[in-house]
Amino acid sequence: MKYECKCALRAYMAARFARTRKDAKLTQAAFSEILMVDTRSYVDLEHGRNLCATLTFVLYLVFLCKDVDDFVQELRKIILDAADHELPAS
Repeated sequence: MKYECKCALRAYMAARFARTRKDAKLTQAAFSEILMVDTRSYVDLEHGRNLCATLTFVLYLVFLCKDVDDFVQELRKIILDAADHELPAS
């Protein structure tokens, strides 16, 4: 489950960061500055190569996420879906 969950979260966060950045009309450099990561690391996040660190995640929630409740519900669904794919059929 851990691998499936990380892959799904990485893809979701990449899309979410890209959409939030574009909606805010920010460059990758400006967005990465808010998240306190270098631009190259941010580009890797936006392309789904890495999953963000805790500090990056919290900064996103506090400064960039418009609807935290919706965001958390989406994360919950991703994790539960990953768990469902891992459970053996009865």
